[in-house]
Amino acid sequence: MLKTIYAYGLRRTEINDTWPLADVQQCVVDLVRASLKYTSRKCWSRITTELRAIYTAPTVEAANYCSTSSSRNGNRNTRR
Repeated sequence: MLKTIYAYGLRRTEINDTWPLADVQQCVVDLVRASLKYTSRKCWSRITTELRAIYTAPTVEAANYCSTSSSRNGNRNTRR
């Protein structure tokens, strides 16, 4: 029997030690918060919109498409 575990505050290794066949998923909110640690606050609204599309994509191919389409738009806030 395959179990899906939503990891809130647990490490993937801790869960896999207990349930080796479990599918471990993290909450989208936790993933976005972790990503925002490395960005400027003024970019958060644009970044969260793009990350939400990537993290909630139904397939890996759809997530890759979202990722490449956002990178094609370019980062308008880079310093030169």
